[in-house]
Amino acid sequence: MKHILTIVLMSITALLMAQYEIPFGNLRHSSIDDNGYIHLRWEDLSGATLNPEFFYSANDAPWQSSTIQDISPGEKEALAPYSFGQKLRYRLHYSIEEMGETIAMMHSAYWDSETFPPSLNNLAYIGTDATGDSITVYSPNLDLQETYMARSPDKLYFTLKNLSASYPVMNSFTSYNVYLCVIGNAASLIDSVGYAMIYSFNIPGLVSNGLYKIGYDSETQMPVFNRLGNIQSQVSGGALNLACNISDLTADPDFGAMPDALIMFGLTLKVDIDLTSLEPQLGLGDYSTFGFIIFQDNYYQVSQNTLPVCTFNSYNPSTGMLQIDYWDAEADFPLVSEAILPDGTILQFLPTTLDFSSPVTYTLQLPVIEVDSLVWRFSDNGFDIVQDVIHFVANQDSYLIPSALSCTMANPVYSFPVNINLKGLGNSPVSINIYNIKGQKVAELNQPPTGNGELNIIWNGIASRNRLTSGVYFMKVENGKQSLTRKFVVVN
Repeated sequence: MKHILTIVLMSITALLMAQYEIPFGNLRHSSIDDNGYIHLRWEDLSGATLNPEFFYSANDAPWQSSTIQDISPGEKEALAPYSFGQKLRYRLHYSIEEMGETIAMMHSAYWDSETFPPSLNNLAYIGTDATGDSITVYSPNLDLQETYMARSPDKLYFTLKNLSASYPVMNSFTSYNVYLCVIGNAASLIDSVGYAMIYSFNIPGLVSNGLYKIGYDSETQMPVFNRLGNIQSQVSGGALNLACNISDLTADPDFGAMPDALIMFGLTLKVDIDLTSLEPQLGLGDYSTFGFIIFQDNYYQVSQNTLPVCTFNSYNPSTGMLQIDYWDAEADFPLVSEAILPDGTILQFLPTTLDFSSPVTYTLQLPVIEVDSLVWRFSDNGFDIVQDVIHFVANQDSYLIPSALSCTMANPVYSFPVNINLKGLGNSPVSINIYNIKGQKVAELNQPPTGNGELNIIWNGIASRNRLTSGVYFMKVENGKQSLTRKFVVVN
């Protein structure tokens, strides 16, 4: 029992940090549409098995939620109202089950104020813990319920609620309660070191209120508390609010610079002092939902919209592949990215990457019809259109695609091997290249010519000697003068 605290702080946190997989990626924004909303989109890597939540806050106002919609397989969208000049923050929250425990994979709530205590609606909800699930000792005061967190420029905030809505630190002259916000940093876990904001009575020789580095003494088999700094603490509205200075954490060499992610969760203890030996006996009360917190301050703040700059990149008359380069000064993705043929047919461009902080090349595969021109259109808000006309040279009939190349495969891909079915092939060799979201080629699946116009490939998902991990990929198929591009999502 003596080292149960160390077991919780080290082994559980280390295990969680070692095997996390972020279930979302490529969070991006548009400009304001004609209804006053910006569109936020991201790739859902959970395979639609989780229930994500989306939140937004303008100018440090209380966080509000927004409905999430499916845009395409593996792609989701939420809307947030916006007025030019505002600082609009937005974040995601996913809850998953690992090893029988609930883990929140989430962005931190950010705010620019240093006010203490913060209001609950300025914090990010982590999760709700079950009632009556004590470990070794039970008390309503130690039975954790809800937990919340946030970050400001200089501080980390953590708020917990228990079953009793009160937080006594002294049961008797020899019995005390301890309430902790455990902070796990992967860099320091290598040395079996954890951190915690601790709220308790001043227990002589053991601990008092403060920010601590927690190690382990192998000789005494007891945790060792090294005080790093003060904390702010206050009970209000039935919740215990804690805050520490980030600089006190980063000043510790074992912690280092503030990482991109931390594990944070609540923990309660009962400490009984043996009057004979004067040694403390630790009993574990409860621990809360584990929060894997991603410190990525997602915000949108512009004074006005700048129209994207779109330029013709290239056209390959042999393959029918058209490319347009898209660049937006505010890193807005386009709500419109299409080509209109003379007969009114509308075709959609595909991006080669989803990072709009740099120019993005959009590709379009022309269909099997004869056209002498087309209009391409892009818009970052859905109504201000950037467009141009492409006229094809009449004597370049070779740009026409001789057959309708098609591809069928599972999307999302949950497991390998996966079947890729190609139809409409000619007698030329078949080139199949797989690209990641950065546009880097990760695999080649070249095949000899087919004689019947169809090809079935069983692919084991191996790319650069390793199987594809969860993410968004593009598959480009080329066969003589034909080519096509397909986006697919891998979830594993």
